[in-house]
Formats: sequence, structure tokens, C-alpha cells
Amino acid sequence: MYWHLTPNMQKMKEEIEEAAKGCGLDFYPTAFYVLDLETMNEICANTGFPTRYSHWRFGMEYEKMKKETGYGFSRLFELVINNDPGVAYLLHDNSITQQRMVMAHVFAHVDFFKNNACFKHTDRSMVYTMEGHRKVIEKYIDEVGFSEVEHFIDNCLSIEYLIDEFPYIKRGNSEEKKKDKCGCGKSSHGCKGCKHGHDEKRSSSEKLPFGLPEYMRDFVDLDALSNIDRRNDDDEEEEEDDEDRIPRKPERDVLKFLIEHADGMPSWQRDILSILREESYYFLPQRQTKIMNEGWATFWHDHMMTEMGLAEPNGLIDYAKTMAGVIGGGGRNPYKLGFLLYQDIKERWDKGRHGKEYEEEQDALKKMNWDTKEGNGFKKMFEVRESMNDIEFIREFMTDEFIQQSRFFKAKLDHNDNWYKIASRKPQEIRNWFIEQLVNGGQPAIEVIDGNFENSKELLLGHVYYGQELDNTYRDKTLARIYKIWRRPVHIATIADGQPVIASYDKGEIKVTKW
Repeated sequence: MYWHLTPNMQKMKEEIEEAAKGCGLDFYPTAFYVLDLETMNEICANTGFPTRYSHWRFGMEYEKMKKETGYGFSRLFELVINNDPGVAYLLHDNSITQQRMVMAHVFAHVDFFKNNACFKHTDRSMVYTMEGHRKVIEKYIDEVGFSEVEHFIDNCLSIEYLIDEFPYIKRGNSEEKKKDKCGCGKSSHGCKGCKHGHDEKRSSSEKLPFGLPEYMRDFVDLDALSNIDRRNDDDEEEEEDDEDRIPRKPERDVLKFLIEHADGMPSWQRDILSILREESYYFLPQRQTKIMNEGWATFWHDHMMTEMGLAEPNGLIDYAKTMAGVIGGGGRNPYKLGFLLYQDIKERWDKGRHGKEYEEEQDALKKMNWDTKEGNGFKKMFEVRESMNDIEFIREFMTDEFIQQSRFFKAKLDHNDNWYKIASRKPQEIRNWFIEQLVNGGQPAIEVIDGNFENSKELLLGHVYYGQELDNTYRDKTLARIYKIWRRPVHIATIADGQPVIASYDKGEIKVTKW
């Protein structure tokens, strides 16, 4: 059940909207709806879209959320959708103070959706697009049958993350590939054991393989990456033959490749896979900016509630309790981490605690009391909000000083007693550890290497190795899911136990061979 805003809540919304604009936030017009807990759980389980197609996975998520909220293990205050106009849902049971906080939080989210570069290409009418997708799927259910469609959706949802995490980055062409060679005729990342010494020493100016961004240079194992030689050919002639291979260069968008090249796929399956791919790309920026987005919204709702006085005197205790719940827990809490980082950015750029002069100052007391009255904190925050994702955000602003002051540490599971223990307090290791969890949204990066592997129309995939090996169980299940779509043997080149291997799936059997 849902309600429109009451006159009092509408007046509250207008007050908070003006406060948000006064902070410099730039957002789409936003519609608010008030929901009871059951309806909120239903919509949240459907990833925020009441118009989305039905599927048992959403039902399971609903049951999970119902139990968590019912037993008090979690609390849903709001839900906001990246759309134009923005759409936000408020929980009916929120107190007046909580509703004011949530509205401020929502306006900051919509500002982030509108202005962050990662959301530039997203569908701003996804509420209506989702409804269209639902109608298409319902049509195929009527034509093909419920069981057939559901089983196919099950299969596709298990591989929905196999898309390009940076779809709008040009990854180079064949001419660039030819330039990236040494005297042996191999690409610079593909001459394992070459006499030219690629595995021994690499120049800092050498182009990183697999389209890795430059900032990954310091925390990826280039030697391990070099072992993933996609086509370990021995002569120049075969290298030139690669020009005829499909794809011409590694394709990160595995779903797109399957849609375009999977032989024998019925048109209804192709349409549904296209729908799921489109939805996966819609949610991609949200995975890439979770820390930034939640931190941004938390910073501004706190600023408006405390600094601008939107929390009325009789509601301050209620607000303090709610805020403590939002930013409580460990450093992995995206609300807390993002909030603390934005606070630190504002203070540093207000006081001029950045740049060469500050970084080179050796006197700890001088650095502690450093204040040039620069006053550019808000300006810097808006610059960061506009142009970065979580990986860049962490790399740039999770400084050694911030880590030490926040008392962050790296934890590791001790298998002897099945408990997490402190593994490191070194800032560089902690920062890299955070980044590792964020690469590709925490999912393995997979790309298509060859759609005609061994000249038999088999599919060869490559695991872009960032230092973490694939889980064998999930690897095998993923290959099985792709096999159902490709309908021929599927292989993946990866690293297992420190060695290059190819895992192959064919007719229910897995075979792993050294490469």
C-alpha cells in the first residue's frame, strides 16, 4: 500500500528541497511516495522497480528482507531510483525527524545520479523501460511457456555481470596492437619466457595488458598477468591470422558476444538476453559508485540536518540515534567510509592540506596545525562527485594519514579457528585491499578471446587476473551456464594454483589442463 505526501509532508519536502538547492545540489524534480513496510520490501526486492518482470529470485529476496526487517536486523528508511524525474519511496513508519533526514538524503542521491560521469549514459526513463521489458517477457511466456522462459532467465541471471565494466572506453585497435610488440613478434604481454625479458623487468612506461587502467600498475602482478597468453602462438604468421578471428580483439561484453554470435539461439532467447543485458548496464554505475553515492548522500543529509538546522531541537536525539545506525559498523560500511572521506576532503581543501608544499613538510606539528584558509572544500567535493568512481575515489583520497586516523586495518580469515584477524595495518596494503574488493564490482573480469577456438566454433574465454584466482565451483557453474547458450564446448584461460590453465566444459564434464 502506498500514499502520496500529506500537506504537512509536502511542505516539509519543499523546505528541504530549497535547503538542498542552497547547498549547490543540482537534481531532477523528484516524486515521493510513502509506503508501508510490506510494499517497501516488495519494491526493494524488485531492485526498486514495481514495474519489473516477476521472477522467483525477487520473491526469495522479498522473503529474506521481510524476515530481516521483521526481526529488527535491518531497517529500510528509503529507496530512490535513478530516473528523470527522480522517484523515491519513504517508509510510513519513519518518525518526522527521520523523514526529514531521508528527504535530504534522497535529493543528494538524485544530484549524484544526474551529475556523476558514470551515470551519463544511463536510461533516465528506466521506470517505463522496465515495464516494456515485463510485457515482452510476459508475451514470450504466453508463446513458449512459463517453465521454458523462467529456466532461461535463471540461466542468464547467473551470468548477468559478464559485461564491460567500462563500456565507453576505447580500448585501442589493431594498429595499436601491432605497435605493442617486441623483437620476437609477440605482443608485450604474450611472450612467456621470451629472451627479450618481458617477464624479468618491465618499464614503468610499458602499456598495461588487458586494457587495465594505469592506476592498477602498482598493485597487480604483471608477471602473473603475462602468463595468461591468450594465443600462445610461435610465429608471426599466426599472429597475423588473428585479424580474421572473431572477435578481432578481446571482447569484455560477453553477453553482447553471445547475443550476436551464439548459433541456434531462438529469437525469444536473444530478446530476453538483450533485455537482461540492458538492465545489467543500468545497474552497473550503482555498483561502481556505491561508496561515493552513499557517502555523498550521507554527508549532505548530515550537513542539512545539523549545520542548516533542519533537525528541529526536539528531534536531535532521534536524529543522532538514526545517524549512529547509518554510519555504524566497520570500515566496509559504504555510508561510513564515503561520509568520512568527504569530510576529510572538505577539511583538507578548506585548510590547504594538499599539494607539494604540504606533502613535503617534514615537521609533524606544522602539518597538524596547517591551515592556509584556502576554503575550497565544497568546490573540491563537487569536482570529485562529478568525475570519479569508487576505485579512483579510494585510490586518490584514502591517504596514509586518513587510514591511520580512522584506525583502519586489513582483516584476513584464520581458517584454523574460522575467525577474522588483523593481517596488516600498513596504509598501502589496506588501500590496495579496499581497491581489490571494488575491481569490476567485486566480480571476476571475463572476456571473450576466440569464438572459433581450435577452429571448431568452441568458445574461449579469458579471466583477467588481478591477483585473485577464480573459485572453482563458481567457475564451473558459469561455464555450464554459458554452454547452455553457446551450445558447444566452452573454455576459460585463467590462473589456478599459480599456474596458467584452461578449464573446459562439455556435456556436463569439466576438464582442467595446464597451458
